[in-house]
Amino acid sequence: AVVSTQSTEQSSSCPVLLEQSFEIVDRLLVANGYENPREFVKQRTPRKPRNKTENRVCLKLPYVSETVSYEIRKFIVRKSLPIDLVCTPGFKLRSVLCSSRPEDKPSCSRDVCKICKGLQA
Repeated sequence: AVVSTQSTEQSSSCPVLLEQSFEIVDRLLVANGYENPREFVKQRTPRKPRNKTENRVCLKLPYVSETVSYEIRKFIVRKSLPIDLVCTPGFKLRSVLCSSRPEDKPSCSRDVCKICKGLQA
């Protein structure tokens, strides 16, 4: 389990319990080889948050393989494209075979839909 001083501060209800919680964290850090646990925690710098105001686009692609995903991500970074890549699980034969109603097709709720008519043509 990951233990941090931030989670310790959030979970303690009073100063006495807070100090006891810090002592538990200190013992865990010392048991893992850190000599001055409180100094170690102070030295850590928080991760730089991503600029949320930046206009980024989410690109959802089906997962093919680790190699393909890596190459796509590398290309996006190399070209500095404002794209967040999300790899979704692909089509699974099991989901079709195990479906209780495989012949049902999603239908559009609109009475007049140009997209559905275009797909049927």
